[in-house]
Amino acid sequence: VVGFDMSGEDARVPVLEQDDLLIGFLLGRTLSADRDGRANVIALNGGDFAPQLKRDRTWEVFKWRYPGIRELARAGAVTAQVAADTEIEVSGLLAQHPEADVVVAFWDEFARGAVRAITKAGRADRVRVYSVDVTDEDVEMMTAPGSPWVATVATDARNIGRVAVRAAVALLAGERVGRTLLVEPQL
Repeated sequence: VVGFDMSGEDARVPVLEQDDLLIGFLLGRTLSADRDGRANVIALNGGDFAPQLKRDRTWEVFKWRYPGIRELARAGAVTAQVAADTEIEVSGLLAQHPEADVVVAFWDEFARGAVRAITKAGRADRVRVYSVDVTDEDVEMMTAPGSPWVATVATDARNIGRVAVRAAVALLAGERVGRTLLVEPQL
């Protein structure tokens, strides 16, 4: 057995981790550098999933380090229609917080909804989206003319699969495999 992004008590089970603390760090560092340590942020995070909790922990450090990064609102829920529900939620938050100039999305499903809400509100030139994870659909949205989606941090899913298969083969061969196998994310 090889796990991915999970906790377990059995020390024989190696766990692949996409280093979500580093993901949060890269996201925060990029936002801080781009915005000179100042932003009015709507943060989108969906709760009690280990990856999102770890990303959020690093986000809290960046808010402490850069007091000019102000979190105006926090939203996000894992639902049957995450992007659509997030779009509705972000539309309301943009109306409540016209000073918002950044959305930080700890998952690309949240980012998709935020991008749609920002675009429909006619604020794509004033509100920037920083996110985690990437799909082909995300790339299309990021590269669309006038897109507010400026950065994302992700790990290569194929590389995660390769590391998992290698770990499983090593275990079958009787080799010792480390308890935690980190797969490095990229901005």
